[in-house]
Amino acid sequence: MSVTVAIPAGRVLDLARGELGVHEEPFGSNKTKYGAWAVAQGHNGMQGVAWCNIFVSWVLAHAGANEIPFYAYTPSSQAWFTKRGAFRDRNYKPKAGDIVWFDFPNDGVNRTSHIGIVEGVLADGRVACIEGNTNGAGGRTGGMVMRHNRARSSIVGFGVIDYQDNELTEAEMEEIMKYLKAIDGHVAATDTNVSDIHGRTDRIEKAIAKIASGGTTPLDLDALAHKVAAQVSADLDLSEDDIKKVASASAKAVVAEIAS
Repeated sequence: MSVTVAIPAGRVLDLARGELGVHEEPFGSNKTKYGAWAVAQGHNGMQGVAWCNIFVSWVLAHAGANEIPFYAYTPSSQAWFTKRGAFRDRNYKPKAGDIVWFDFPNDGVNRTSHIGIVEGVLADGRVACIEGNTNGAGGRTGGMVMRHNRARSSIVGFGVIDYQDNELTEAEMEEIMKYLKAIDGHVAATDTNVSDIHGRTDRIEKAIAKIASGGTTPLDLDALAHKVAAQVSADLDLSEDDIKKVASASAKAVVAEIAS
């Protein structure tokens, strides 16, 4: 089993990577923007305390993973995943975006005491992680957001998250636009004016279906084609950016329909 969230894993990873190098101010104070955010959310007493789990909660919340509650205490966040059948031991091969908990040998704390976000698994089996409140030596109270490659011996286990990747990537958006521009002889491949594709919904559908046959996206692009075509033909003034927005919104709508 896993915990399902209605966002793509890439959004979590991008946010976490964007925080690399952020540190408490001053060092040794445990005072961070993550603690300030937690207090602002009503979690009193969360500024000036150990903040590795607060960092993970901040990332998940800002990415839109609202299904996972706020935690500051690592054993509690681990227990939440365990209760839902979404905890795996250290031998599990995690995916990017999964949660990882640590218990460092011989540190005097014989329990889960640190947490991070999985970025990937290295060829030698170590796990690449992004962690808050660590340092160059890999400590659990180091005061900075950093990336570490962790040995399995320090890992307690993983929280498995099923990300719902409902958004088209930028590359997929560009692919759609390429075909939209090419479907009519009046629209040059480099022309950003797509208003004169009005009324040619069948050709739009075939163009997007061609993308689907290439396997570039797991989305149901047949349904997406109908939605995009209908909305494009309904408005002669749609710009390229507008069509991208329509495609993204339509993709989400398709996934929602399939899930219902």
